[in-house]
Amino acid sequence: MPAMVHDGITVYESAAVMQYIDEAFDGPALRPSTPGARAKASQWVSVFSDYVAPHAVRGVLIPRFVLAPRGIPVDDAAIHAAAAKARVALLPIEAALGSAPYLGGDAPSFADWLLAPVIASGNTLSGADRYADDLPNIAAWFARIASRPSFAATVPTAPS
Repeated sequence: MPAMVHDGITVYESAAVMQYIDEAFDGPALRPSTPGARAKASQWVSVFSDYVAPHAVRGVLIPRFVLAPRGIPVDDAAIHAAAAKARVALLPIEAALGSAPYLGGDAPSFADWLLAPVIASGNTLSGADRYADDLPNIAAWFARIASRPSFAATVPTAPS
């Protein structure tokens, strides 16, 4: 769970941390500049939170990266089923990225930064755990995201 402390304020949860960073620090905006683009980015945050995260994060990544490394038994069949559901949940994002380079339009936004670690982490898995294979628009989008020095410096890796 992303968390930060700044000026005596503790903030946790990805969307809240990104909003705080966007408003408290200089640098490129994390939210698009126009109302329409902001609404689209917010829409994709909701899609991620409501449809992708339950399957990809809770169903696949937490069991594989948190539970299993701690010796807690996991249900492989349930993880594979969650990966299949995560892939279906990614299909609207796949379609949207066919007409725009990023989820908020022409530049990465908080919607992209929310999804990126979930794709990066999922890409380190193998077999039936993988949920973003054969989604070419997401693959091209992720290549753009992954080529950014800021993302490359923080890319998640599989536990050893």
